[in-house]
This record gives sequence, C-alpha cells and structure tokens, in this order.
Amino acid sequence: MGTFGAWQAGIADGLQRELVEVRAERDHLKRREAHFARVLGVADGGQYRNDWDARLTGIVEQRDELLLALKRVVELSQGYPLLQAELDIPLAVAAIEKAEST
Repeated sequence: MGTFGAWQAGIADGLQRELVEVRAERDHLKRREAHFARVLGVADGGQYRNDWDARLTGIVEQRDELLLALKRVVELSQGYPLLQAELDIPLAVAAIEKAEST
C-alpha cells in the first residue's frame, strides 16, 4: 500500500471510530429518553412529541395545585405554633418562595 493508500486507511479508521462513538451516544440518548418517558408517565413511551408537551404541562399544573394547597396550609397554621412546628412551616415557606422565584 502506498502513501496515499495508508492515508486513506487512516481516514477510514478515524471515521469508523467516530461512527462507533456517535452510535454509542445515540443509543445512550435513546435509553435516557425512554427512562424519562417511563418516569414522567409520557404516553406511548414518548414516541410522539406532543405526548411530551401534554405530560409536562400536566406536571406543571400538578405542581401549581400543590403549591396552592401548601400556601393554604401555611395560612391555616398561623396562630398555632405546635401545628407549625409539626408541619415544619419554615420549610414549607422556603419551598413556596423557591417555587415562585423560578
């Protein structure tokens, strides 16, 4: 094999290594997407993009509902120090403030 042939072989080897790396990354991302689809309960395993939007919207709505409920608990616990201690109201207030800042 001449110099040109060796050069071509080197390029082919480099491309082959890169192809293996790209395929490994693709497979990793597919597994990751499948994991999140399972954890978040996305319909059809996240196969269709609109399923993701609907599920994420649902999760945000659930978070907002829980935040309102938590605010109500904090309001109702005012004036009841034992209840506030039991419910860890400072932690709840910090959670509310963090959620509202994002």
